[in-house]
Amino acid sequence: MGAVRDSVLEVLRYSGAFRAAREWCSIPGPLSTTMCRPKQTHAMRSNTPPRDARFATARWIALGSAFLLLLGVAFLLDDSIDRWVIATRTPGWETIAKTCSRFFAWHWLMLGAAISFFVAWRRRRRDGMRLLAVMMIAASLAGLSADVLRGMIGRTRPSATVEQGWYGVRSNSQWLIFKHAYNSFPSGHTTAATAFALPLFLWRRPLGVVVFPFIVVVASSRIYVSAHHLSDVIAGAALGAVIALLIWRRLPNDFPWRRARA
Repeated sequence: MGAVRDSVLEVLRYSGAFRAAREWCSIPGPLSTTMCRPKQTHAMRSNTPPRDARFATARWIALGSAFLLLLGVAFLLDDSIDRWVIATRTPGWETIAKTCSRFFAWHWLMLGAAISFFVAWRRRRRDGMRLLAVMMIAASLAGLSADVLRGMIGRTRPSATVEQGWYGVRSNSQWLIFKHAYNSFPSGHTTAATAFALPLFLWRRPLGVVVFPFIVVVASSRIYVSAHHLSDVIAGAALGAVIALLIWRRLPNDFPWRRARA
């Protein structure tokens, strides 16, 4: 009986009647339950994840470990770099760093992206409009996440006049969430800039020669004006990259600009 059933199903599978058979199988009943049960293969019976899934998990674990190691080294170097910046700072470089910090902030990035979006809309460049929308959404979500985290963590900025430390949301009967001196970790500028620029690299790999220097310039400018520690910008870059990657992976595969890699 089992051989006859398998033969009938095999014929239906390779004929136009298979669609009707599938519709018939959707009717509740003992026969439909038996015939529509999928044939288990060795891969289905095994609880072992696919090789690609195991590789992806191992890659994320390696990246996470590397980030934690880098962040730990940055914590050890924070004080030394802060003192070096103060000792070697020059008026010319300070002006350049302040200019970068000002015009690479989130609202200026959004303004530039909005203008570019309007130009792409006028020229009917739908791919460009989609890419710019992803960049703006990623930067906005990343910047908001950084603001929430640093408001809760309460780390002092290098330029703060109080003792350096991690104060949380409240200290000495005062709320510190909205106090600028206690919003250092992670860097909001670096987080938003990374999330904003990374989709360009994911869209076109050669654009990495522009994307990564841009992120370094933003992060360096924040350190040079004593707005953040080294560990702040490293944590911000990692947070922005994770949010941009998560958004990118959720996009439909049929977007032509997502398939492009040249």
